[in-house]
Amino acid sequence: MGKDVMTLTERLISKIQQDFKGEADTVRSLLESEELRVFGQEDATERVLTAVIIVASGNVDRFLYALRVMEQDWRDLLLYAGLENADWPERLDAYYGDK
Repeated sequence: MGKDVMTLTERLISKIQQDFKGEADTVRSLLESEELRVFGQEDATERVLTAVIIVASGNVDRFLYALRVMEQDWRDLLLYAGLENADWPERLDAYYGDK
């Protein structure tokens, strides 16, 4: 069954806290839950979870919508977030402000 908790990167956690303020702990818990492990590519974890946060734009209702999209077909979520192409690592770095 894998790990009990999905590991979130520090930059993802920081973005969740920034975007969701009072709901950050709930958002983080939902993202870390085992039930949301609907894709098998460990290296794509940050990419897909960041796509959830991008689509949500700090709105809990949009966050829940993004989770539903992820569960149905995570590739659609990547498309909605603009992370569908091979340049996704650079796009992630730009989103998080990494140089």
